[in-house]
Amino acid sequence: MHHKEHLGKGDYCICFANELLNAADRLVKGRRLGKHETLKEHERKLVEDVKEVILEAFVNIKEEEFLWDV
Repeated sequence: MHHKEHLGKGDYCICFANELLNAADRLVKGRRLGKHETLKEHERKLVEDVKEVILEAFVNIKEEEFLWDV
């Protein structure tokens, strides 16, 4: 959340997605140029935080509750 007044109102920020995509673009571009790029420390922490939240959010969802067939 960017602002405390948004807490509990169902407004969620997805700025983290932009950071993840920027990091991925930097890695892909570097590898195309023959560089061995790695995630920066803050990017690695962001990936771990997002992974934890996704696992927590979807842990109790059954396969048939998804909108697609597996």
